[in-house]
Amino acid sequence: MLASVNYMPGNPINGGWTTYLSIGFTSPATLTAGQIYYVVFENVDSAPLSNFISINDLAVLDGVASPRQPTFADSDSGVLYTRSGSWVLDGAYTPVDDLSFGNGVHAGQGYIEAMLAQYGSISGASYLVREHFTPTVTRSVSSASVRVKRVSGSSPLTIKIVGPTGVLATGSVSAANIPIGSALDQYTDSAWAVVTFPTVSLIAGQPYNLVLSAPADTIYTTTPVREGTDSGDAGGVGNPTGFRSQRFLDGDGQRSTNGGSTWSNLYLWSPVDLQFCLR
Repeated sequence: MLASVNYMPGNPINGGWTTYLSIGFTSPATLTAGQIYYVVFENVDSAPLSNFISINDLAVLDGVASPRQPTFADSDSGVLYTRSGSWVLDGAYTPVDDLSFGNGVHAGQGYIEAMLAQYGSISGASYLVREHFTPTVTRSVSSASVRVKRVSGSSPLTIKIVGPTGVLATGSVSAANIPIGSALDQYTDSAWAVVTFPTVSLIAGQPYNLVLSAPADTIYTTTPVREGTDSGDAGGVGNPTGFRSQRFLDGDGQRSTNGGSTWSNLYLWSPVDLQFCLR
């Protein structure tokens, strides 16, 4: 054990069921690059079955996902549990965590919620979904991954990057590679759709769109994830910028129902992004 702290969480604040609190170690640990470390939560109450807390994670409820998230190697981020002394990896879960280092760097996964009710539909000329973003750093990109589900039909999903001068890259994913399920059940049957293309350069300060589309005979949906930027010590007292570990701050997940004439954010009250990754 490198560092520990005893903490009494109490009941959720203001009747809410979730709190986001920053907990510091009185004797901080020194961590070495390349080593595996664990943040362990242990209930030391004398009656742990009746006096307990739970730790929120992001979940794939219909089974184990591999990779769990395309931005992390499975060996670098995971949720383990024990009931008998032996630790078990639960591959259906991704931790929600923000580890703050003494030099100001943050590590972890800062998305706090899958906004299931705010999913966007992708079908035909009218129903489109995109991530609208302006990169702060110039990057070279040769692949795109987006988490989607198929509701009906058998036509492919098209993923393209559109820049100020038009379409820069495009690719399609066969419907056979994307599970089919009900639009009313956004909890299950999603998968990572991945396309590769010749390397393109996304220039800092220029606007871009990662656009998802499909023919009218097929319907796909995608669920956005909520950034933790307005959470963490209630987004206020001890952590005014909320979670500062990994999340995408350069854009927003959006939908259109009129073929792209107008766009609106998938969730209006907090920043959200598509579940996507550019490499």
